[in-house]
Amino acid sequence: MEYFVLPAMLALLLKLSVIFLARDGQGTSRIFMAMVCIFALHNLTEVLVILGLFSGMASEYMLRVYYAVSFFALAYIGLYALEVSARGQTKFLSYSLVVVALVLAALSLMTNFIVAGAESIGYTITAVRGPYYFVFQAFTVFMYFAAMGILWWGYLRASKQQVQIQCLYSVVAILPMVLASIAVLVIMQLGFHFSAALIIPLASSAFLILTLRSETVHGLTDIGRFLKPSERRLTANIVADLTTQYLSDEVSLKEAKDQFERQLLQHNLDRFGNNVSKTARVLGMKRTTIYSMAKKHGISVQDKES
Repeated sequence: MEYFVLPAMLALLLKLSVIFLARDGQGTSRIFMAMVCIFALHNLTEVLVILGLFSGMASEYMLRVYYAVSFFALAYIGLYALEVSARGQTKFLSYSLVVVALVLAALSLMTNFIVAGAESIGYTITAVRGPYYFVFQAFTVFMYFAAMGILWWGYLRASKQQVQIQCLYSVVAILPMVLASIAVLVIMQLGFHFSAALIIPLASSAFLILTLRSETVHGLTDIGRFLKPSERRLTANIVADLTTQYLSDEVSLKEAKDQFERQLLQHNLDRFGNNVSKTARVLGMKRTTIYSMAKKHGISVQDKES
């Protein structure tokens, strides 16, 4: 039994590390911090169940706490997806998620509708399914796919690259949890006795570590480089790299400004098919200024007026 607790204990240590790092980070959202704390509590209940620190009704109660916290963890994944995708203004939906999680958590704790008891499977205990256990399964699948849908929608509709990349980070981060949870649900549906505590804790830790990176660093170009390139993304990557070089004192302010000016001019000339008039209009400059900038940066301009 001692060996089976190691994944859950390792995952708990990782979550505590995330809490420590996130606390000292700048710009970390309250929803993210709340989500990490809920997942840490979720992980703690797994450790306590596996260690068998409680017996009889106490073991069953700890298992009920595990399911109750699971509902809040799933709800906060949805809340975080709304926030990351810049849809955090949907307060009604956010409050509704919390209320639903609260009701389902209460049902898990105080009734036999979802969890009807506990049974030993050797190394830990697992739930005896209540008549409405399917509600937990349905809520799990719904929240995962809803969160991924919201994040993908946020990626497609984002007006800021930071939002776009953070949505991508979150989609990638949540995938291990989705796959692990679905695998556990399928295994249990087939009638096998299996504890999610063997794989879910590590999957959720990977999710939190990746989302912590997107919260604190945003990795402005990391994931974008592996996607199908577009002119807009290539330009954004170059500008992001240029910013990094300037902040690292690799280029001077004048060099950074000149390179940014050249990239911006080249991008808009390509965007409008070398149409100087349209480029000048978008940049708020005169056509003569565009010609001067092009000459300065060695950009060939063959004006194609429409």
